[in-house]
Parts: sequence; structure tokens; C-alpha cells
Amino acid sequence: MNDENSVPDFSSLTPLTKDKLNKFVNCAANGFLGYSHSDWSMGGNASEEKLRRFWNAILLSQTKKSHILADSPDVRGILIASKTADSGTKTLSFLMNGGLKFFSCIPRLLSYESYAGKIRSKHAGKDTWYIFTLAVEKASQGKHVATSLMSPLLSYLDRVGADCYLETHDKKNVPIYEHFGFALVETGTVPHSKLTHYAMLRKPKTSETKTR
Repeated sequence: MNDENSVPDFSSLTPLTKDKLNKFVNCAANGFLGYSHSDWSMGGNASEEKLRRFWNAILLSQTKKSHILADSPDVRGILIASKTADSGTKTLSFLMNGGLKFFSCIPRLLSYESYAGKIRSKHAGKDTWYIFTLAVEKASQGKHVATSLMSPLLSYLDRVGADCYLETHDKKNVPIYEHFGFALVETGTVPHSKLTHYAMLRKPKTSETKTR
């Protein structure tokens, strides 16, 4: 029998379903438009339409153990999270769901994942949770959408005493994640690029640290 405390409570969030796929795709595409990683991975040509096709393939190829959630049925922000060991995009599924259209981008995507995976393995164990994506549409940024998405996950991780890891590529995002309790553990540059990689890790908060 499963202990209810060992299961994340995401009842306040909206899970990805077939009928909401387009809303999730549009949110991710809009949220990542102009983002350094998007521009680099798309070869400097990351239009919103191109990002829609890309995120459609990504969402359809996430592992079944990933939690793909929105803040509300309106889908103003999305979160993709799972245990590190269960995370990621299945390459064959990505290609079959439209990823072949990004054939010229695949070497960059593979190079990035090779680099990021090595950094991730240094700081995140198999039971560490990994935030694969946190995206908020531009019109809803600064309106606590990210907090709505993060709070249920972080509360669960505090309860079970689990670490959480994420990556960002925009320096201005670092203090935002620090607000959620993450600490910068490593900064580097993705090989053959000018893309900065910020690795961040959050240790679970105990009752003692919460009251400080």
C-alpha cells in the first residue's frame, strides 16, 4: 500500500491531456520565444511557429513517468518534472512525433544533452527530482504563475526529504530560482557555443529551516 505522503499532490494543477495539448504547446513556445537556449538550439531561427512544432514533439515524447502540468485549465504556465532517473525525452518518439523536421538541430541538441547530462550526474542522484521545464507565457510573467506551479512540488520534496535539480541559461533567472530555495552549484559554457549553463540544486527544507 502506498503511503499518501510518498505521492506528490498535484490536485491544484492541470495535467496534460490530449484535448489540452495545443494549449501546452502554445504556452511553451511563447514562454521560450527569445530564450538563449531556444535561439541556440534552433540555429538562431527560433520563431514562435517553429517552437510550437518543436514543443509538440517534445511533449509527445516525454517519458510516461514525467509529470506534465499547467497552473490552470487556461495554461498560463507549464511544469515538467520527475525523478532524475525517470526524466527526459525519448529520441525515437521525438523523431516520430515531428522531430525529424529539426534534423539540422539534432547535433546541437545531442551536444547539449551530453554536456548537461554530465553536469547533472555530478549534482543529482537517481532519487533527485529534475525540473525539465518551467515555462510561463509572457503575458502572465510576474503574476505568481511560477509559484503556483512550483509550490506543490517543493512542498512534497520537503515532506519526503528529496533534492531537486534544474538548469537555466539566463542569468536573470538565477535569483528567481534562489527565491524558491535553489542554490547555484556550477556555471559553465556549453561546448562549441556561447550558451551559459547554470546548474542549480535545492536541498529539502526541514521544519527548522522553514522557521528561520
